[in-house]
Amino acid sequence: MNNRRSHPRDNGQPLLKSDHFSAKLAVIAGAFNILGDFLGTLSSTIALEEIAEEERQNQLDSKLQEERFASMQKQIDELTLQLNRLKKP
Repeated sequence: MNNRRSHPRDNGQPLLKSDHFSAKLAVIAGAFNILGDFLGTLSSTIALEEIAEEERQNQLDSKLQEERFASMQKQIDELTLQLNRLKKP
């Protein structure tokens, strides 16, 4: 009886040890490829989150600046009103 295992690709010829090694190596390479794709996607997601956070911070800074300008304008208006009152006899 023949103890050789055949594979559909090899036309009845037994797979060599180098074929097993290359197949295992291909699986490992595929796993690294998937890992690389995952890390690329993860880094893109983190970059987008950082951009969104920066935009939120810029909006907050802009709002605070507008509030400060409004307060300063109110003070200028009050001082102008007081100055005009002092000028009138």
